[in-house]
Amino acid sequence: MESVQSGLITVNKDGSVSIVISNDGYPGGEAIVPAPFKTEVEIEAQVGEAKKAFYLQGYYIQSTRRVRNEVFDKPNEMTSTKIVFRACKNNSEATYVMGQFKRLVDERRPNG
Repeated sequence: MESVQSGLITVNKDGSVSIVISNDGYPGGEAIVPAPFKTEVEIEAQVGEAKKAFYLQGYYIQSTRRVRNEVFDKPNEMTSTKIVFRACKNNSEATYVMGQFKRLVDERRPNG
């Protein structure tokens, strides 16, 4: 097996996993998860899937918050979620993201 890279995470030949730590948190960005016409349960599930995708790429999620979708939302309604993500800045963040990565990989691994 050769080393495999997924975003900021590398799975090495021996099965060990490494992650990029960047003092300035670069690269990073923001994502908007739109969810008009969905229930709270559906919104939370959709945001959960988006967060999983960032963890699988090795990103630390700095914050999540609801934002107003100008097209679909009524006044005082916020159905979209803004996710701010970035590279890990320290070992503590990297350890957390690696834990999330390993948990998600184990969940997707077939039984047996």
